[in-house]
Amino acid sequence: MNDSIEQLKSHGFTILKNAIPMEQINNWIETYQNYFKENPEYTLKTYTHFDGRITVIPNGMELPEFQHILVDIINNKPFVDVLNGVCDGKIKHTHGTDVHMNMPGAKGLHADITKPHWWGEERVCEEDTDPWVGNIDGETFKVFRYAIYFQEHKGEEWAFQANLGSHTKLGIYDPTFAVQPVEYKAEVDPGDIVMFDQRLGHIGGPHLNGRDRLVVYGAFGKDNIFTDIQIKSNIKRQKEERLLNPELKFDTYKFPENLQKEFDKAGISYIKEI
Repeated sequence: MNDSIEQLKSHGFTILKNAIPMEQINNWIETYQNYFKENPEYTLKTYTHFDGRITVIPNGMELPEFQHILVDIINNKPFVDVLNGVCDGKIKHTHGTDVHMNMPGAKGLHADITKPHWWGEERVCEEDTDPWVGNIDGETFKVFRYAIYFQEHKGEEWAFQANLGSHTKLGIYDPTFAVQPVEYKAEVDPGDIVMFDQRLGHIGGPHLNGRDRLVVYGAFGKDNIFTDIQIKSNIKRQKEERLLNPELKFDTYKFPENLQKEFDKAGISYIKEI
């Protein structure tokens, strides 16, 4: 565990090997397959892909069918132990846990950060809340993404590519950030959890062999203003993306009450509504 905490701090990246039992992974696969079989129309983003079978549900883990997966994640001891280590024991949900099936990778080197100009005047990050250099009363940016792949990804179909250590640089403000050569390719087995600092320059792996590529993405951060900025950004993104599917859209965001109880038991904070 300590090695993973140090890797997240120094490299901005770590892999928790065999963190999730295969019984759970197989249960999650069944959940995904059943949901997409019953709801084939839930393609909420449009990408060019070799067969068009792409489904991305923004914050899909909060839908009733998927909630048990999110509960499994917040009760995964190796994962939560590392989060506590990098979040100083004050973990907060970022309300952006996306369901992905056949999401194409390699869209270009990027960091999963709210850029100051993206969300209009209310989303502007002033210098003191800047993800790279901001500091408010001793608090700094500590938000960490996770990616859980349900299948093996090795060889030419690696899972994840990143420039280790790039989370400490100026990232999106550096004009060379997106064109830098990418150094590290991550290979994963089912049950591994990829964790990375949201400021890390990274690229998703390719989808080559025609099987359904099933992934869950999400993030947690330290309970502070930097995480709250990412939460508001996530919820705004979900509202906009769900406009593509009227059955899933919402006007006022509310965190499901049954999940509130599970998060309370796990000692993880969240926003009730916004």
